[in-house]
Amino acid sequence: MHQSAVKVSTRLTVAFGTLFLLLIAVASLGVLRLSSLNDKVQQLAEHRIPILETAYAWSSALQDSGLKMRNTLILDAPGEIAKQVATIRSDLRLRQDASKSLQGAITLPAVRSIVRLGLCQS
Repeated sequence: MHQSAVKVSTRLTVAFGTLFLLLIAVASLGVLRLSSLNDKVQQLAEHRIPILETAYAWSSALQDSGLKMRNTLILDAPGEIAKQVATIRSDLRLRQDASKSLQGAITLPAVRSIVRLGLCQS
């Protein structure tokens, strides 16, 4: 059958039907990709970002402790030195809490051993 023998309305119906099927296929693929993206964003928001926040808190407490240790060597007043030592001890508790949280949140054994090594050296 030649193309000229087919009615114009039949050709248009087939063309629009094909376009409609392609539109449905593209929309379905888009919805599936959005669902996958949503799962990844949810994993980031619920698992990875809290771990990063805890690691940052641990790192900040470690840096603060270092500065306060330096201050104990620089200061002359015994009262100020005692205040710095007290805040160093409170920073130690913060680091220990953050360390426990990090070790509990990390699930991969290789990463857990690296984190444990890094936390023990501080």
